[in-house]
Amino acid sequence: MSTMKQRKQFVCQLLVWRVSVILSQNCTISPYVDECGNAGLLWNCSGSGFNRLPTAFPPELKNQNVALDLSYNRFSSVTEDTFDQIASYSNVTSVILHHNDITEIGNLAFHDLSNLCSLDLSSSNLEKDKIDTDAFSAISKLTILRIDQNNFHYQGYPDISMSKLHSLQVLKIDVFRNFSFTKLFEELKSLSKLEFNCIGSFSLTNSSFYGLRLSPIYSIDMSFFGHVNRDVTEDLFCSFPYITDDVILNFGGKCNLSIVLRSLKCLQHREINNISITHTRDVSRSELIIFDDWSTEYLINICVSNLTLHHNGIYGIKRNIYNTKLWNCLEYFDLSYNRIVFIDSTSDIALLTFPRIRGFNQCCNDRRGELMYSPYNASQQKYRSITITLPNTLEVLDLSENYVHNAIKRGPFVKVKAKNLLKFYLQNTNAPLVSWILEIPSLETLDLSENSFENINSEIFQGVRNLRQLYAVNVRLNFQNNLISEGLFKNLKYLTKLDISKNSLTSLPRCLFRDQKNSLKEIYLDNNMLSVLPNSLMDLEGLCILSARYNLISKFSENDQNLFNAMKNLSIYLEGNPISCACFNIQSLKWMKDRQHMFPDRFNVLCIESKNPIVELFEDQTWRKFELDCQSKEWLTFSAVLLVLTMLTFAITVAIKKYRVHLEYVILRLKNKWKGIPLRKPDNNFLYDVYVSYSDLDYLWVTKTLYPILESLNVKPCLDEDIYGGRTILEGIVNRINECRKVLFVVSESFLDIGQSSIEVRTAITHAVHNQFQGYIVVLIKDGFPLERLPDELKNIWWCIEYFGWSEEEQNEVILKKLTDIFKPE
Repeated sequence: MSTMKQRKQFVCQLLVWRVSVILSQNCTISPYVDECGNAGLLWNCSGSGFNRLPTAFPPELKNQNVALDLSYNRFSSVTEDTFDQIASYSNVTSVILHHNDITEIGNLAFHDLSNLCSLDLSSSNLEKDKIDTDAFSAISKLTILRIDQNNFHYQGYPDISMSKLHSLQVLKIDVFRNFSFTKLFEELKSLSKLEFNCIGSFSLTNSSFYGLRLSPIYSIDMSFFGHVNRDVTEDLFCSFPYITDDVILNFGGKCNLSIVLRSLKCLQHREINNISITHTRDVSRSELIIFDDWSTEYLINICVSNLTLHHNGIYGIKRNIYNTKLWNCLEYFDLSYNRIVFIDSTSDIALLTFPRIRGFNQCCNDRRGELMYSPYNASQQKYRSITITLPNTLEVLDLSENYVHNAIKRGPFVKVKAKNLLKFYLQNTNAPLVSWILEIPSLETLDLSENSFENINSEIFQGVRNLRQLYAVNVRLNFQNNLISEGLFKNLKYLTKLDISKNSLTSLPRCLFRDQKNSLKEIYLDNNMLSVLPNSLMDLEGLCILSARYNLISKFSENDQNLFNAMKNLSIYLEGNPISCACFNIQSLKWMKDRQHMFPDRFNVLCIESKNPIVELFEDQTWRKFELDCQSKEWLTFSAVLLVLTMLTFAITVAIKKYRVHLEYVILRLKNKWKGIPLRKPDNNFLYDVYVSYSDLDYLWVTKTLYPILESLNVKPCLDEDIYGGRTILEGIVNRINECRKVLFVVSESFLDIGQSSIEVRTAITHAVHNQFQGYIVVLIKDGFPLERLPDELKNIWWCIEYFGWSEEEQNEVILKKLTDIFKPE
C-alpha cells in the first residue's frame, strides 16, 4: 500500500515537472544589465499566463546573475516560498512583477532573495492591508523599489512594511489627496531619490513630506502639473534639508509662479545648483505675474547657480536683486517664453551686472502691441551714443524673439561690449542694426535672422573678427550697396558657417568671400532665387556643405562641374530645385550620376518634367535607355535642322536668282550713294532722249529703219552696242539708262530669246519705279508680236508704260505720229 502511494506521488511530481518544463519554454533568455549594474541574464516570462513560478529552470541560469521578468501574468500572491527554488538555483538581482493582480504579499516574501537589488511592484492593485508588515524584512540589499500606480490612496502608504527597507535609495510612489510620508519613513536613511506618480488633485502641506526629513535627498522633481491646489505651504522644503543639486517644480494648472516662489522659504541661505520652475500658471485665472519684492522674498536669499523660470507668464520685473545672494551666485538665468513687457530700470542694472553670470536667456517674450524695454527710451534724447557693457563672465546671451520698440532709425549709436561673450542670439528683435556696433572679440556664434539688413552698418562685424557661425536668415540682404557687397564680411577670417537663406538672392558678389577662402566650411543659401551657383563659391577651398535647396537651379554648368571636382568631401543639398532631366541637360545629369555621393538629399530631388526622384533616372538600366532615347532625338533634331537649312538655302537661291537684279540694283545705289554719285540725272540734263534695247537679230532693222526715223524727229537715241566699258552688266545698263529720258524696248520673237533682255527690262522697271517715272518705259511691238507673250515684268506695270505696234504695212505717217507723241518734250 505504501509502495503504491509512493508511486502516485512520483507520478504527480513527474507531471508537475513536465508541466513546468512546458511552461518555462514560453520564456526567453538574453544578456542583461539591471538597474544596479549587475551583468547577467534576463529570464523574460512576461505575458506567459503564470500564476506561480516554474520549477524547471533552464540550465543557462544556474549560478548566474538573473533579472526575473514576471510582468503581465496572473500572480495573486507572493509568499516566502514563491522564490525559494530559483533562489537556490540562481542569483536573482532584479524582480519585475508589474501588472499582476496581487492580493497578498506575505511575511518574509522576498527573504530568500538575499541579493535582490531592484523590485518593481507597480500597477499591481496593491493596498496597504494586502502587504504584511514584515513583507520586506530581510532584504538588506534592495536599493530600488517601484510601487507606484497602486491603490494606496484609500488607506495610505504601507509605511510599516516600507520602513524595513533600510538600504532603499530610489523610490517611485504615488502622490494623492491627503498623502503623507509619516514618521516611520524616517527609517529610510539611505533614500536619496524620489519619483512620483500623481493621482487626482492634492495639497502640499507641512506634513506631506515630513517623514523624509532624515533621508539624504539631494534632488527633487515635483512635476505635478494640473494636480497641485493653490494652498502650497511656505514650509514645503523644510522636509528636504539635504537638497543641494536640483529642484524641479511644475505646479501649473491651479498655481501661479508667485505661490511656488513663496514655497522656497526653507531653501534660504542654502547653495542650490539648479532651481527650475516652469509652466506654472493658473489656467483658470487671468493674473498679471510680477517678479516683485513679495514673490521673490525668499528666492533672493538662495545661492542658486542655475535658475530657470520659462513659460510662467511673467509680465514684468520690478525686483532689484542687485547685491543679493541670488545676484552674487547666478551663473545661468532663463526667463524665456514669458510675457515680459517691462523691466524696471533698477532691475535692468542688476541684469546687466551679474558678477558670475555665464548664460542669460530672455528669448521669446515678443509682445508687439505693448511697450517693452528698449535701451533708447531713457537716453536717446540726451546722448548721441550709448555703450552697453555686459559682464565679463557672460558667455551666452539670448534675446531672440523679442520686439525692440521705439527703435528710431536715426537714434543714438549703440555700442555693445562684452569681453568673453561666445554666443549672441538676436533673431527677430527689430534690432536697429543701422546704428549698432559690436565690440565682442571672443564672439563665436551670432544670429541676426529675421531682422533687417537694408540699412545695416557695413562695419557692424568689424568688432567680432573671431566669429565662427553667422546666421542671417530672412534679413532682406541687399548686395546692390557697394559698401555691403565689398565689406560686410571683411576680416571674418575664422568664419566656418554662414546661413543667408530666405533673402531672395539672385546672385552673390564675386569677391564676397574673399577673406573666408580657407575658413568657410558650411554655407546655406536655401529658399533664394539662384538660377546658377554663384562664382564667389570658387574662392572657398575648404567648403564641405553647400545647401542650395528651394532655389531655381536646373543644371550644373561646365564651370560648376570643374569647380566642384576640385573640392574634396563636398556635400551639395538640392531638394526643391527644378532640376531638368531633359536630353539637352544630359552632360549635367551624367556628372551628377557619377558623383551621387555628393548629393545626400538626392532621394528628395525631383525631375521637373516627371516629378519623379532623380535617383530613379540614375539607375543603370533606366540611364542606358535615357541615353539611347537622347541619341535618337539628337539625330532626329540634326536631320530636321539639316532639312530646314537645305530648304532655306534652296529658297534663298531661288529668291536671289529671281530678284538678283533688284538686289544688285539696291547694292549699286548704296555703293554710289556712299561714293556721292547720284543715280538720277537732273531734269532736262540727259545725254540721250531714248535708250533702245533690242536683240542682235533686230540690229539691222534698228539701225537702218528705226534709227533714221528717230533722228528725223530730232530724237537722239542711245543704242546698247557699248554699255559696259569695263563695268558690270548691271552697272553699265543703269548708267546708260540713267543718261536717257526714256527707255525703248523693241520686242520681237528674238528679243525674248536672249537673257540680257530680261536683265535690261528688270533694271529699267526697277529704276523707273524707284524714281517714280510715269511713261518712262516705251514698248515697241514688232511684227505683230502677241501681247500675252510679253515678259511678266512688263505685264505687271502695263498701266504705267507706253506702247505701240510697228507693222511694215502701216504708212510712215502713222508711225511718225506715234513716235512724235511718245518722244515729244514734256
